[in-house]
Amino acid sequence: MTQVTLAQPQDESRDIRWQVQQHDSAASFRGVDVTPDGQVAWVSGSDGTVLRSEDRGKTWSDVSPPAADKFDFRDIHGFPDGDQAVAMAVGSPARIYRATQQGRNWELVYEDTRPEIFLDAMAFWTDLEGIAFGDPIDGKVVILRTHDGGKSWAEIPRDKQPKSLAGEGGFAASGTCLCLVGEQTVLIGLGGARQSNDPSAARILISRDRGSTWQATTAPLKAGAASGIFSIAFADNKQGVAVGGTYDQPEITTDNFAITADGGTTWNRPTSTPRGYRSCVFVVPSPSESAPVRYIALGKTGSDYSVDLGKTWKSLSDQGFYAASASDSGGTVIAVGSEGRIGVLPAQDLPSN
Repeated sequence: MTQVTLAQPQDESRDIRWQVQQHDSAASFRGVDVTPDGQVAWVSGSDGTVLRSEDRGKTWSDVSPPAADKFDFRDIHGFPDGDQAVAMAVGSPARIYRATQQGRNWELVYEDTRPEIFLDAMAFWTDLEGIAFGDPIDGKVVILRTHDGGKSWAEIPRDKQPKSLAGEGGFAASGTCLCLVGEQTVLIGLGGARQSNDPSAARILISRDRGSTWQATTAPLKAGAASGIFSIAFADNKQGVAVGGTYDQPEITTDNFAITADGGTTWNRPTSTPRGYRSCVFVVPSPSESAPVRYIALGKTGSDYSVDLGKTWKSLSDQGFYAASASDSGGTVIAVGSEGRIGVLPAQDLPSN
């Protein structure tokens, strides 16, 4: 494996929180996952690139799968042991690879060559049980599941797949438009050119039985060709947020955020929102019972945070990123972006009020 040490950029004057690092490739990173203890992190992106760190993001090793440079790994899941991971390549042929031995060995475990296939995101409830989804094909959203830790994947029966609206699809922007809640629930945020008679109502698909059956609800985010729900996160089984907006008009601050207090059944628009389009929102756990749970929402124009379950938001940084992940303790927070950019948010800089 090639060892890569990330260099600090020369000008950090406008961004004092994120410790920004630059990988020596031009890869656009969209996938990132930090292990529960925060020690190991995996990053994935374009040109078949996969990086792995075992020192909380200080240094990185290139562990990219062999002969995969034509693939775009938009999502990655690292298992708690730090030695295994699953990386998802999105377009046709859509592929899922599984790594063992700290990324030294890779195996192709799933491939779909249909011209219409485009995978968007994946997540795991346990070391064995996982789920992934892709854009609709012939009016049905593609749902994949694994029961053996990603060693094999199977599409659920077509008559069980959720129906899509015309022009509807997901956004493979951060691997977080699919969100797991508790031991059974999965939510999928969608967007698209035409979803309903109400263009300000983006749809969310919900399953309460690990993807066997599905229902749909709406959230007050704009739905359009470049608009919709890009990311969902939950602080607990009831309290959650959805972010998005219009990615080619990132400065627009309306119709980009919604909040739920009933596990995703209904969604409302608070008066305070993140500062424009956001491609990822994630939870930074509380370090103690007295400290608040923190949401951080980020996109290519900056990041914002909330310490009151999404009711109000404050600016965190103007540095742009696409995706991020935090350890279970909140002590390790890593974000990724374009042109090989990786950011580490030191624990002492995490917002608390």
